[in-house]
Amino acid sequence: MIVVVFSFLGTFVSPTSEKSILKNVDSALNLNDPHICLNFDDYQNCISNIAYMKKDPEICVNYINDEKNQYDCLSQFLRKYKDRICDFVSEQHRADCIDQAKNYDN
Repeated sequence: MIVVVFSFLGTFVSPTSEKSILKNVDSALNLNDPHICLNFDDYQNCISNIAYMKKDPEICVNYINDEKNQYDCLSQFLRKYKDRICDFVSEQHRADCIDQAKNYDN
């Protein structure tokens, strides 16, 4: 599907523009650059997905300033890290995190 779209775009854009488009697509798919998410309207969801795919909860804290959104991002790691993930959570949400982590203790 992507090949078809780029083939279709190729009929309307110059080769220089096509290289520029490809560069933007490549950078948008670069999991090593979560900063690209900040260009999106729902950047917290993008950051959260990259953090989860890279298995790096610290990305949530480094790129999301709002504590509630940080907590939402970090909570996806509860199954794997259990209450240890709560060390990354702000003080305001720590008690909720610990309670939620108990659901994954087996």
